[in-house]
Amino acid sequence: MRGFALTHVNGAGCHPGAAGDIPIMPFAGPITSSPTADTTDAIYASTFSHDNESARPGRYTVTLDSGVKTDLAVTTRSTSTARTTGPE
Repeated sequence: MRGFALTHVNGAGCHPGAAGDIPIMPFAGPITSSPTADTTDAIYASTFSHDNESARPGRYTVTLDSGVKTDLAVTTRSTSTARTTGPE
């Protein structure tokens, strides 16, 4: 997992390679370098098991192998909310 898209931006100034998505990645650990320098996803990406995720219309929850739990939900205004909790 490299990040969660909470919004999708289109229009002038949005780089086509990113398709307008602005990924948010909850991270538990020391920040040792810029996440943009992690081009091989060796530091700031996380793995997860499908056994630790739940999806239904309007809501997605996953606990990453790092122990970070992320809960995403849509709102009535075409946006989203996110709650992350760190490992215990």
